[in-house]
Amino acid sequence: MNTYTFHITPYDLAFLGTIFIGLTFVFLLWFTRQNTQSANRFMAVLLLVVVLSTVRILAIDVGLAVYFPFWSRLPLQFSLALGPMVFFYVLKLTWPEYEFRTKDILHFSPLLLELGAHALAVRDSIKTNVPAYNTLTFHQLNPILQLLAFISVITYLYLSHWQIERYYRGFKFNGGDRYRSELRWLHNLLMGFGLLYLLWALFTITDEFLFHHRLGIHAYYPFHLLFAAMIIWMAAAVHLSAVADVPAGARLFPEPLLPQQLKQKGAWLKKAMKSNRYYEDPEVSLNTLAEKLGLTPHELSRIINTVLKKKLP
Repeated sequence: MNTYTFHITPYDLAFLGTIFIGLTFVFLLWFTRQNTQSANRFMAVLLLVVVLSTVRILAIDVGLAVYFPFWSRLPLQFSLALGPMVFFYVLKLTWPEYEFRTKDILHFSPLLLELGAHALAVRDSIKTNVPAYNTLTFHQLNPILQLLAFISVITYLYLSHWQIERYYRGFKFNGGDRYRSELRWLHNLLMGFGLLYLLWALFTITDEFLFHHRLGIHAYYPFHLLFAAMIIWMAAAVHLSAVADVPAGARLFPEPLLPQQLKQKGAWLKKAMKSNRYYEDPEVSLNTLAEKLGLTPHELSRIINTVLKKKLP
């Protein structure tokens, strides 16, 4: 009778804890009914991607392939989904009226490259009878996928920053800068997310070109744990603030504008229309004009209907 022994290290215990806590918040964010449930489900999927990646790292570290050689052929890594998931969470949080459309799936199309690379590694694994992550194909394609993941994350973090700034502009006529505290918690976490990913990329480049990838997977464990901890922290902030029925900042969406504020925005809108000559565009609509002005369609519609007494097609 064969006896199998797993050598558990402190890192493995940390990975196990990360997986357990991460899955707990995945279920809480997905099933807890709240006003921001549609946004929170993007956060749940983002956290699930991180959990699956952690499961993969744990399985590699304990040598699971020795006992279950086929597990490495399962698709557990979806790095190219991280950026879009962050962006669509921020988008739904700051613009709850936004409806996910069929064309938005294109944001996730780079995943086909990652899945294709994994399929090639699995093919080599079947031929050589080695784990997929030890095949020549994996070692050749993985640096390219990591570079694409870095570009994707940085790009979508910038888009998320832009979306938060657009959300802030909804408060700019209320006076003062207190409105910037609304999503400061999220903005700070995203900045930390981007900084950590940048350090991770620089470390990977150093390992690739100076050490020729001799540092090994263990050198990356602190990055994996810090990254997972940051996403879990973000998920916890989202869930706990929603359960308390209080947003993680102060209030989540702009309060209705007062009559005086509507007049101010009406005057600003007239000036913007005149200076930018938006009225000359025959294709102008409520949605396209709101996009150009950095407003939500609902907010623009209220200004036009209440102050200007007009309607857009």
